[in-house]
Amino acid sequence: MTATEYRVTVRGKFDGLSDSARARLLAEVDAHDLLAAAFTEVGTFTYDRTLLAFTFRYAVTVPDVPDEKRALATARGRAVESLEDQACGYRDLDLSATNMNDIPIRRKHQNRS
Repeated sequence: MTATEYRVTVRGKFDGLSDSARARLLAEVDAHDLLAAAFTEVGTFTYDRTLLAFTFRYAVTVPDVPDEKRALATARGRAVESLEDQACGYRDLDLSATNMNDIPIRRKHQNRS
């Protein structure tokens, strides 16, 4: 079997942010714009100036057998570690995953004249 890539989204709400964490997040908000978000191994962290909610987007590769639960657990662990490293309180984590092997690829038809 080959590896399976999942795209995992972790959504949550900030909770109990300290004044210093709030100031740091606001100072960096432009670098965390949703429009620049991509699914990457290290994750893309997005939020807006309200500092109410956040999203992480991860590309998680699971070797061997497809395992959505493993992909979700990996992404959750990465998000929690990132939030804790940044001293950001959080709550209400909600995760969703898409197995990229399940996405049909549409190819352009060539005109044969």
